[in-house]
Amino acid sequence: MKYLITGVAGFIGFHLAKKLSKKNVVYGIDNLNNYYSKKIKIERLNKLKKNKNFKFVKLNLTNSVALKKFIQNKKFDSIIHLAAQPGVQYSLKNRKSYFDNNVKAQFNLVELIAEFKITKNFIYGSSSSVYGEKSNQTENFNIEKQESFYAATKNMCEIMTKNYSKLYKFKSTALRFFTVYGPYGRPDMSPLIFLKSVFRKKRIRLYNNGLSLRSYTYIDDVVNYIIKSIRNSVFLKDKKNYHKIYNIGNNKNISTIDFLKLIEKNLNITSRLEKLQNRKADIINTKANINLAIKELGLKPKINAEVGVRKMCDWFKNSSINFK
Repeated sequence: MKYLITGVAGFIGFHLAKKLSKKNVVYGIDNLNNYYSKKIKIERLNKLKKNKNFKFVKLNLTNSVALKKFIQNKKFDSIIHLAAQPGVQYSLKNRKSYFDNNVKAQFNLVELIAEFKITKNFIYGSSSSVYGEKSNQTENFNIEKQESFYAATKNMCEIMTKNYSKLYKFKSTALRFFTVYGPYGRPDMSPLIFLKSVFRKKRIRLYNNGLSLRSYTYIDDVVNYIIKSIRNSVFLKDKKNYHKIYNIGNNKNISTIDFLKLIEKNLNITSRLEKLQNRKADIINTKANINLAIKELGLKPKINAEVGVRKMCDWFKNSSINFK
């Protein structure tokens, strides 16, 4: 099998490529931008490049000419599009980056799929943020309001891709990810921010007094769900439906302060806390309703928060990366 993964130097893309390239040919695209430190991105890439089945291409998906030149003569069993501009708070001040790297980049991809028939199976990353403050919703919930421009761009991508899939007869699957964490995680997300701060005995800012709830989902569970989505034979054989949506998360959510306490327990360090009010656009309560994923993909999350945090802390303590 031959796969294309965008955002391959990113957190989820790296772990997916690492697993798929053991038995398959994997092409990976990434623009290696500066949204967060390149050090961890380079570390991820260096590990992937040790596998002869992995082929890396540095490319910006917003460059339609370069993307077309790379992609037009190739065929892929599946394309997994994980490249995006993430982050809720950053989107409050840098909206153009989100439009370009989320909406425009995905448009360029689906346009080329439509034109050159390079795959019949397109999987892409969406976000639990599309639900706003409406927690524990099913995938068919009528989304009307997003709390951030980041979430709005993810909603735009879902609408656009659903339309393209139906018009040009290729299968597409949106995966609405809920707070993903684990080894080689994103340095801009709370799990690694907490971990670094506890380790260095720095004061930790806990917004909403640490009471916000999250469906923290361990990376191995997420990768397993993506692979199941790629090989979703019932959907692929369905001649009437061309677009699917799955919530990908842990159906047991916990507060940010309880997640932090698990980190403290594993590092045997008590942190210094600064409890603050909630920030603009931050969601107070997210919980993943994964009944559809359990039913159709046949998977439940295997790693609970206690085990997942221990694995993340063990990796961090042995990591050579200089996190800043």
